[in-house]
Amino acid sequence: YVILFIFFGAFLQKSGAGKFFIDLPMALAGKTTGGPAKVAVMASALFGSVSGSAIANTVSTGAFTIPLMKRAGFRPHVAGAIEPSASIGGMFMPPIMGAGGFLMAELTETPYTHIMLIAVFPALLYFFSVFCMIHFEAKKHRIAVTLDEEIPHWTEVLRRQWYFALPLVIITVLMILGRSPGFSAFWATLSCIAVSWLRKETRMGPGEIWQAIQTGARNTLVIGATLGVIGIIVGTISLTGIGLKFSDIIISLAGGNLLPAVLLVAVASLVLGTGVPVTAAYLITAVLAVPPLTEMGVTLLAAHMIVYWFSQDSNITPPVCVAAYAGAAIAGAD
Repeated sequence: YVILFIFFGAFLQKSGAGKFFIDLPMALAGKTTGGPAKVAVMASALFGSVSGSAIANTVSTGAFTIPLMKRAGFRPHVAGAIEPSASIGGMFMPPIMGAGGFLMAELTETPYTHIMLIAVFPALLYFFSVFCMIHFEAKKHRIAVTLDEEIPHWTEVLRRQWYFALPLVIITVLMILGRSPGFSAFWATLSCIAVSWLRKETRMGPGEIWQAIQTGARNTLVIGATLGVIGIIVGTISLTGIGLKFSDIIISLAGGNLLPAVLLVAVASLVLGTGVPVTAAYLITAVLAVPPLTEMGVTLLAAHMIVYWFSQDSNITPPVCVAAYAGAAIAGAD
């Protein structure tokens, strides 16, 4: 599943949709207080909904939004931090969540469509919270709107580029209609090529299609390598009985209360996330922490979601915070 969706993200970016994902937020929020940073959040939500990778999200939207934020008056390290903070939301923003979303479907034996529908509202809440923090930051430092270029009205952007949203609509509708994720991703990928032909400058010929395939293949290698190693770790945890021991520790420390148990799981996940990639952090914590949560009466899917949301911080938790490194590099900050 994951590989097909990664290819879809690569094809969509190559089709010219990336520009639409920047232009629309720019038209909607560009002229408000802290506008460029709000554009970064909205662009990250749009791009994140198809990329499923916080690093790809940070690099592609950040290349445009971080310099824009710095020009507006945000300090370099703040501009470099806003982008990855917004980008990790893409990992739980449907229709395409990170690799963990598909693994959750496997582990819980739940249709991916169901997981996708559950994740929508919390994802929107997350982006809204980042949006609010940016607004307060802009007000606090009196960052005025200083965009020189003429920004078109959002209706004009939609009128000119609406068709770039079609692959997103196609993949979502097919999955809601009950088609398999693989089937949906395949047809949505083909629709990216069709959409690119609506404009002369974005047309995907054999050369562009080959480049998109190469990008997709490179992006899948990381996931493949991670999951291979994780299989070994998960196997070791279950065979040695560490999982059961960990469950006992959490339940006894929490004294049977759910809130302290969730906080302990959060701490475990954050500590694990300081040195392990996102998908790995989710899988390891899921094997260890889901059983004690279910014993306390939490439904299986809710327990997995709790672990999944906490594990996303791996991208911005020091010392190994890959998305934050990417943001810092673009912002030219420490």
